[in-house]
Amino acid sequence: MAIRPPSPPGAVEIPVSLSTSVGKFTSLQYWSGSAFVTVAPGGGASWGGITGTLSDQTDLNGVLTSLSARIVSSHDSITSVNTVVTNLTNSLASVSTALQSGINTVSAALVSTQSAYATVDTALSAAIVSVQSALTSVDVALSSALVSVRKDTTYYYRTDFIELGTVALYGGVWGGAGFNSGNINGQAINSVEMSAHPGVRRIARASAGANSGYALTAFSGSLLLSGSESCNLIMQFNNALTSIQGYYGFINTATNTYPTNGCFFNVSPGGSIVAVNNRNGVSASSGVMLSAAVSTWYLLNVSISPVNATCAYYRIMDMAGSVLASANVTANIPVSAGFTTGNGLVVFYQASAAPVGLPLVDIDYMDLRFSKPDGRPI
Repeated sequence: MAIRPPSPPGAVEIPVSLSTSVGKFTSLQYWSGSAFVTVAPGGGASWGGITGTLSDQTDLNGVLTSLSARIVSSHDSITSVNTVVTNLTNSLASVSTALQSGINTVSAALVSTQSAYATVDTALSAAIVSVQSALTSVDVALSSALVSVRKDTTYYYRTDFIELGTVALYGGVWGGAGFNSGNINGQAINSVEMSAHPGVRRIARASAGANSGYALTAFSGSLLLSGSESCNLIMQFNNALTSIQGYYGFINTATNTYPTNGCFFNVSPGGSIVAVNNRNGVSASSGVMLSAAVSTWYLLNVSISPVNATCAYYRIMDMAGSVLASANVTANIPVSAGFTTGNGLVVFYQASAAPVGLPLVDIDYMDLRFSKPDGRPI
C-alpha cells in the first residue's frame, strides 16, 4: 500500500511508497526525482506487536477487566430477562391452557345443559300432551257419564190401578176407552184378596150389542220392537168364558179389531190362550198354551229377546210364581220400520145376547219395560 502523507509548509514533497503486511512494514519506497528507491525494513519486531505480560499493562488490563465485567453483567441481565421472559411465556401458556380448558369445560357444560333442557322440554311437552289427552278422555267420560245419569234409556211404567174413579191415564201411560158401550170401574173385593191385589179394576160390557168391551192401551202405533221389551199383566176372568175374547201384550189396536202388528196373547171364546206374533197381518202362533179358568188369578208375561228381537217369549204363571205354560215364537216379529205397535189390554164380549153389564175380567197390575237408544242431550 502506498501512503502519501501531507507535506509540511515550505517542504519539498518527496514521493514515498510504503508497503505493509499483517502489521509489519515490508518495504518503503521514495522518489528520487527520477525513480522510486526501495528501502528494506530493519529490526526483528513486528509493527504493532505487544510484548510482555498483560497484567503489567495496567491501563489496558483495567479497561479489559471493566469491559469483561460489563459483558458478564450484560450477559447476566440478558439471561435474567430471558428467564423472566421464559417464565412469563410459560405462565402465559399455563394461563392459556387453563383458560382454554375452562372454556371447554363451560362449553361442554352448556351443551350438556342445553341437551338436558331439550330433554326436559321434550318430556314436559309429551307429559303435557299426555295430560291433555287424559283430561280430554276424562272430559268425554264425564260427559258420557253425566248424559247417562241425566238420561235413562231404560223405560219402566207400572200401575196398580189404585187411582180413584175413572181416570184418563193409568200409570201415566195407559189410556182407557170403552167401545160399543164397554166400561171399567173399581171392583169391591174381600179383605183377603185386597191384601194381595190392591186397586182391582173390572171391565164389563154395558150394552146388549155385540163386541162391547174396553181397551187400556199405551204407545199405540209408536213402539217399534227391537229387543228387550217386556210387559206383565195380573188378571182373572170373572164370568163364563163362552163369548169373551181378548188380546194382551204388544198390540196395535184399541178395539175388537184383531192386531195386525204385535206379539200378544190371544184369548179365544171358551178361554183358550194362544201366543201370537203378527207382522203386517201375517201371523205365527203357538198351540193352545192354557185353557183359562174363571176366578183364577194369572200373570201373563211377554218378553222380546234382547239381541235383534229374534224371539218372543210367552209365560203364564200363577200367584206363587210357578210357570203354568210357556212358548217361544220366532217368526213374524214386527221389527221392520213401518210395523209399529203399542202395549195394553183389549177385552170384549162377542155375543149380542143379554145380560147387559156382564163382568168380563178383573185386572190388578200392569207394567211395561223397554230400552231404546236416545239421541237427545238430556
